[in-house]
Amino acid sequence: ELARIADLDGFRESLWLASLTYLTDACAAVGDERVAALVYPELAALAAANVVIGHGVACYGAADRYLGMLATVLGDTARAEDHFETALALNRRMGAQTWLAHTAHEYGRMLIARGGARERAMELFAEADALAERIGMPALRRRIAQLGATRAAAPPDGLSFREVQILALVAEGLSNREIGASLFISEHTAANHIRS
Repeated sequence: ELARIADLDGFRESLWLASLTYLTDACAAVGDERVAALVYPELAALAAANVVIGHGVACYGAADRYLGMLATVLGDTARAEDHFETALALNRRMGAQTWLAHTAHEYGRMLIARGGARERAMELFAEADALAERIGMPALRRRIAQLGATRAAAPPDGLSFREVQILALVAEGLSNREIGASLFISEHTAANHIRS
């Protein structure tokens, strides 16, 4: 059915943005490059912002998650990775755990599909699975399990996944300021995580 869509103008009048997100989900599910090429430029203007439907009726998280999914379908993994990193940071800042879980899952899927970066993909799946378990997202947990990505044990010594991520950056020699810039958090927040 996606192949029959020749023009997206018919959707502009009602729930245009919601339609784009649903088309993105469908494109990612079936790998439809033609529709992905149509939808990507429509969503590109929302990069680094949230998808909000109606007048604040529903928030679908960072637009970059959808852009990352579309870039993946289009075979542009470097652009997809940039979008997913932006989406992770924005969803973390918002505390949007549902969308953070979905973003981590989609990012992990992309990494597995392109080959390599398996360790990072497993970290993303572990985070997505932990969030999905905590907030009650059994369908997402099943999709993660179908990928053969079982959740790793919780981070050691009571650390959070974020603290482990920051610890790795400290081990690379980054300053609090550099860590903050890398993760889109303040230098003060980075310092608080390091103290923890």
